[in-house]
Amino acid sequence: MTDYYVATDGSDIAKGSLSAPWKTISRAMQAQLRPGDQVVVKSGTYHEQIVVTKDGAADNYVTIRSELPGDALLRPPSSDTYSTLNVRANYVRIEGFDVVGGGGHAIDIEGSHHVTIKDNIAHDSGGSGISSAKSDWLTIEDNRVYGNAATNGYQCSGISLWQNVDLAAGNAEFRNIIRNNISYDNVQGPAINWEHTDGNGIIIDGFQDTKYRYGTLIEGNVSYGNGGKGIHVFLSDFVTVRNNTVWHNNHDNANKGSWRGELSNAMGSYNTWVNNVAVADPRTDSRNRAINDVSTNGYVNKDVKWYNNITFNGTPREASVLSDGQMPGAANGNLLGLDPLLSNPATGDFHLKPASPAINAGTSAFGLGSVDIDGQARVNGKVDIGADEATSSADTPPNAQDVSGSAPR
Repeated sequence: MTDYYVATDGSDIAKGSLSAPWKTISRAMQAQLRPGDQVVVKSGTYHEQIVVTKDGAADNYVTIRSELPGDALLRPPSSDTYSTLNVRANYVRIEGFDVVGGGGHAIDIEGSHHVTIKDNIAHDSGGSGISSAKSDWLTIEDNRVYGNAATNGYQCSGISLWQNVDLAAGNAEFRNIIRNNISYDNVQGPAINWEHTDGNGIIIDGFQDTKYRYGTLIEGNVSYGNGGKGIHVFLSDFVTVRNNTVWHNNHDNANKGSWRGELSNAMGSYNTWVNNVAVADPRTDSRNRAINDVSTNGYVNKDVKWYNNITFNGTPREASVLSDGQMPGAANGNLLGLDPLLSNPATGDFHLKPASPAINAGTSAFGLGSVDIDGQARVNGKVDIGADEATSSADTPPNAQDVSGSAPR
């Protein structure tokens, strides 16, 4: 197992060592990378389109990482660049980069399995911040994703998994995990001059089309200020959505659709929604709801579970639910029409106030993550609802930004 190095003052005819680094990440991708090898990218700005094609192994991923988290900036080399960082290999880990996409995505995974995308900033891309297609066994965690989806006509979002396929056998409750990410201000813009449908914070899309019947977990994320839904499960089954906080999404007025849930289960079955905070803003559109559980064209959602969620739309005791099936009810621990008392969501602080009804109101019956959005331990048996697990001492705010859209880099 070898560590290779890349630095802006390096040379592509060098050895790629610590003392003689390469100049470009693309040169590192041409090397004979083997399972367990690591490419360490030093601080600086790299204007290049990167394609990862070398496989790791189950016990030894190939890792490409920024030496200092957020300090290696990946930028498209030209206005014609589609996606900036492309993964076309298996058993790969991408960590710690600040990535801007071109007309496509910041980070794009296609036809790959066992890929981990961790602790990156993916922003200001025409398409999605983090996108996957026809892939499997994905872990997307601890990323910050914002300002994407404005110009790409393929209806993109912040974090998007599209049409997963069964690429590698294995036994696990969840093959795909989207955990502890912050996704905000992903909005389709006026450059897309036909009806908008997406700009979601997180979307699981079209798994039914590929007959993908393996578990996916969406856990501990904060999704706010997006043009589309906060978390959208569309034509997909066997998804568990637990302990997320979604707030004031669905503000793209060019989206004329009537399904406008913060939490959106649309033509999906065998999905579980548990311990989520959902706050809608009907001032943007009167059809905005905290929860949608809907279907059309003769499809009937089957065995969709809603447990221990809090909904609010600014008016106490209004459930803020649109459902063409069984309504989420209080009997299953749901707190409908109740202010979750978030600390200061307008400035990106989604912690629970000491008097929040979400504290100790969750359930661990459907599993429990080990930590919350801040990395603090979850409390089994007395779990809170939402991405934040309140503590007796003051929390450090999650790494979120003001919803007005000002953001670093």
